[in-house]
Amino acid sequence: MSHGLLNAPEYLRSPCPKVWQWSDGGDVATWADGRTAAFASQLALILQRLALSLGGLPPLTSLLLVLDAASQRENAASQTNSIFKLKLIAEIAEQHSLGGIGDMLQAVRSLPEELRGGVDAQVALLEYLLGECPKDLYEASETGGDTAQQWLQMPPEDRPFQDDVTLVDESTYLKARNRRVIAVLFFMANRSIDAQAIELLRRTRLESLPEPAELDSPASERTGDLLRELRDDQRFGSLAQTALAIAATVSLPRRPQDHDLLPAGGVSDISNRGNPEQLLLSELAQEPMALLARIATGQALYLRRESPPAPRPHCQPLLLEAGIRTWGQRRLQLTALALGISTSLQRREDVAIQAVTVAGDQHWEEDFLSRRGLIEHLERLPTDIHPGPAIAKWIETFNNTPSEEAVAEPILVLTANTDADPSFQASLRDVPRPYLVVLLQHDDTARILRRTAMGDERLQTITLGDASLGRPDAKASEARPLFVDLPTSPLRFTYEFGDDWCCVGQDAALWLLTRDGRLLWYPQARYGAIEVARGIRKSHVRAYRVLGNRLQLVVAPEETCGYLLTADGPLQHVNARVLELDGIDAAAAEYSLTEDAIWVFHDAYLSLFDPDSGQLVSRERCSGTKVGANVVLRADNELTVATKDAGRIEFQSIPNPLGSELGYVLQFSRGRWIAIAIDLSMWTTLHQHGTATAPTETGCKIVGAPANLLATSRDEQRVLFAVPPASPIVGSLARQQGVPRFFVLSLNGKMPKALSDAHSVSIHSVFEQTSLPSRFPAVRKKLVGLQPHPGGLVLFRTQVRSSVQLRVGTDGRHLQLLQFRGSVQDGFVEFGEPQPLDDGETGKTPRLRRADLPGGTVWLDSRGLLHMRSYRDDSELTLVLHDDLLAGWSSRWGSFGSPFFIGEDSGKPVPPQVIEWLRDFNQDCL
Repeated sequence: MSHGLLNAPEYLRSPCPKVWQWSDGGDVATWADGRTAAFASQLALILQRLALSLGGLPPLTSLLLVLDAASQRENAASQTNSIFKLKLIAEIAEQHSLGGIGDMLQAVRSLPEELRGGVDAQVALLEYLLGECPKDLYEASETGGDTAQQWLQMPPEDRPFQDDVTLVDESTYLKARNRRVIAVLFFMANRSIDAQAIELLRRTRLESLPEPAELDSPASERTGDLLRELRDDQRFGSLAQTALAIAATVSLPRRPQDHDLLPAGGVSDISNRGNPEQLLLSELAQEPMALLARIATGQALYLRRESPPAPRPHCQPLLLEAGIRTWGQRRLQLTALALGISTSLQRREDVAIQAVTVAGDQHWEEDFLSRRGLIEHLERLPTDIHPGPAIAKWIETFNNTPSEEAVAEPILVLTANTDADPSFQASLRDVPRPYLVVLLQHDDTARILRRTAMGDERLQTITLGDASLGRPDAKASEARPLFVDLPTSPLRFTYEFGDDWCCVGQDAALWLLTRDGRLLWYPQARYGAIEVARGIRKSHVRAYRVLGNRLQLVVAPEETCGYLLTADGPLQHVNARVLELDGIDAAAAEYSLTEDAIWVFHDAYLSLFDPDSGQLVSRERCSGTKVGANVVLRADNELTVATKDAGRIEFQSIPNPLGSELGYVLQFSRGRWIAIAIDLSMWTTLHQHGTATAPTETGCKIVGAPANLLATSRDEQRVLFAVPPASPIVGSLARQQGVPRFFVLSLNGKMPKALSDAHSVSIHSVFEQTSLPSRFPAVRKKLVGLQPHPGGLVLFRTQVRSSVQLRVGTDGRHLQLLQFRGSVQDGFVEFGEPQPLDDGETGKTPRLRRADLPGGTVWLDSRGLLHMRSYRDDSELTLVLHDDLLAGWSSRWGSFGSPFFIGEDSGKPVPPQVIEWLRDFNQDCL
């Protein structure tokens, strides 16, 4: 039997060996003339995507013929070659007609290169040709396709061998399979090849674009009407609320020549120059000669008439920057500024705002009166550096256009970086002044300037709120406070250190996993922690690696599930990649992270995973004990290192000077290797050229279960181990007071250290010989209820009425929690049962307890926060329950408080609006 590899799944076996066969152990499918038809890895990707989109797989031979046509140029030789292959297949299938198949393959060759080359384009081409193909023409189901993909992805030596395949009638079997090949090719030939439809399918996975829905959404008369309509919108709610807040605070000056409602024809002054008809009546009463003398000597007095008022401007241009500097959050902030300014001007006087987006030398007229217009504006993402040429050209054209109506001075909405660009300023050299400039600063504030020939006059500075898209607003989530769903927290957190998982990163930044599953990042010791993620338990962490300000974690919460988490501290973001651990006991396996690989030791195998995709790259049998990240000690005491080489695992031997006593191997920079005994009694250095230094005795050792390697110091001079409770240390450290829990091995000749009970941050501070966060301001978490009071909200700590009161400080600029000595009414409102903040067990995630008051809702957060929402306008206030000076965040006025909780060098006083909000909230709840 010669129709292909017997060890391949039936779908992959060639039904026409005279046309194509497998070679290189199944790694390459080749045509009979020796040319490559396809690689196994290429086919695995194509079949995987086709099986998902089609729900099955057509014969492989038909796919290979189309792929062959897609990879060739349009010429007579390639067409002749295809016809020859088709005739061989038709001969086996006893099929006498090939009508249209050759023309279809020739049409594929004539397609543009971008529609034929690469896996994405080839998959789109096959999906187009096989659209609505009958399922009875498929040769494998979606499940059978999975088996074929797995076989193609295996190394040749690991592919299962099936030598018991038996065919009752080989000729009938091959005839049926080849007839199915011809049938599928006939179906493809009946599809007219449309290059535009294939390109659309490649880009959008759609063969035709849907018609726009006819929505009855009339445009608003004013920008403010649109913002009020969008205020409760799930997607644009935050943007609209920020724009409305800007409209309420911005104050643009009126031009001096604007209409002041005074009637024309009045007298503005008396002068000694003028026309005869402007002489005062008292002058006309003079003798003629006296009058002439006064006029000649300049002593006569004249009336100076008031100049007629300038017409009221009915239009004001607003030019909004777009370009590479405005991508991301700044794009939304600039849009919020433009919307807020438009609303403010339209509210104050009847002025039509002509909004224009400018970038490079292009401009677009904007419609800020409809949702569709706002979406179209946000979809524009030009890549120009600055809009200088567009602004100069637009203003020149606008000024040269005759108009009967007066026009107010233009407003430019820009980023500070663009305004500071010398090339941008050079572009505006000929733009007439004055005009107004709104500059978006790096600290999320906006400065309003009047730019005149004399320079810049600063008019106002306003603070921007959160203008993000897609943020759940207060009305969309009645059961949760707004603060807990913010993309990034505006406040820092405090935490009482204990037996937690932690590690030290770049610039002595601290990463910490708390007991309630939060990943905290302390970039500096004097500030609180940034909460990067929630829902990670330290018992699930299998391996970690610090990369600058990022942390990589391998977590395995279940026996069959594993993830690679990459946490970015400055961005406050975690990227999760699923690891394909099929057939691996995730809880029992051992993991390691290196620069370009994830190593998993399991069941006498070593698996290599790609950290970018989470997919299995290679697997090799590897019996022995894992003693390093990618180092194995075999049963014969041979020490081997696994490396990644072109997607495969390669093993190489290195010297083992410690023999069977070897327990740990560490790889440092500059090719330095450290081998440590299993009982920590000695260590030695291994060199690349195969030699090792004489072992160095530590003077002590651990008896019993081996220690657990925790970390190596950043300067590569110390190694930290956790000592099992039942494993005593004997030797020079045996008489140290306390039960040692940690062991620090020095690699620079110093004596080792044994450290007793202490929280993990303190241990790492000693180990790294650096200053880590040591203080954690206490916050109140154990409160049972609250009650409104004329002097401020009263919070009850216990059922026996031990209470504190939320009050304004004597300076009127701070909030404090003070002991409450007054009397309260019976029946305070108790906080409800704790509810997990995220999905998970109570106690393994932060918790919320809710209390409903007449004027709003209050939540007690187990992280030491108090969230309040007012029923008046659904605005919210979050306070950190620290006894000294309270920090907090307002959904309308931003964050405030001490540097520790806001992460800034100097504190921010409580805005007067927040104090007023608290008084109103308390009054509404009484």
